Amino acid sequence: MTVTGQLRIVPSSNLGDLGPQQGQAEIFNWKWYYSATGSVIWLALILAIFVPKSNRKLCVLRIFIPLGVVLLLWSFYKWFIDMTSSEAKQWDLLLQSFVISLVILWLLAKQFDTFSGFVRFFLAIGVFAVVTVLDIISNYLGFFRESIILVVFLISSGLILLFAMIAASKLCKGLYLPKRFMLWLVLFMPVCGIIAMIGCVIVSMIIMHSVPPLKVLLSQVPIIGLCFGLLIYVVNLPFMILMFGDPFFRERFCACLNLKSMPAVADSDLNKQDE
Repeated sequence: MTVTGQLRIVPSSNLGDLGPQQGQAEIFNWKWYYSATGSVIWLALILAIFVPKSNRKLCVLRIFIPLGVVLLLWSFYKWFIDMTSSEAKQWDLLLQSFVISLVILWLLAKQFDTFSGFVRFFLAIGVFAVVTVLDIISNYLGFFRESIILVVFLISSGLILLFAMIAASKLCKGLYLPKRFMLWLVLFMPVCGIIAMIGCVIVSMIIMHSVPPLKVLLSQVPIIGLCFGLLIYVVNLPFMILMFGDPFFRERFCACLNLKSMPAVADSDLNKQDE
């Protein structure tokens, strides 16, 4: 049986005395598979949960806690600033791609452990690229150039996060020190954001064949990059809280960043060492 629905479209316009205000209704038969592509990105998320054997545990579902927190706060934010539907759709696509990339990245982190750090880095970037492409397919924009820019933008977001996390872990000297890690992370995010934003602007200029005024580039791009880096820090914060508070994901976090985990150390001793 094919599931269908009917969409009734009635054109209307205030013509005054010139004619009727409503036209003849048109009925459009909508089949379920017309919007099936909207489920592609969620299908990828489901596969990331059930395919790896290391994820076949109930505790893995806790990764949806930070995902839900971010999406809920984003809904409140859109309501608070009264964002238009067109603006909301674009930002929804960006945020959804980023947070689902983070979820899939931590779901596949156990499989990445078998590779070297260099390979793990590119596998992580590949996750951001693949998820972004799937999200574009799910929410087809109809503009090829804009879609390419979106992919570049989301990959740049992944680069900001990954480079900042790698730098923070290096300055923690290979030890699991949550407070110090988050402090270094908030310092590196804006720096990486500025560098990544400059790269995004250069790629956008090449794709769109347009060059903004030099004054705009020098005055606005660094500020936008700084704010963008801090925004990524805020969006990533609920995931970091999960990494530090949940033993299952803490193990993956330490393994991915080559941090020496100390589960046997008491919390009071760990806090002293972190200060």
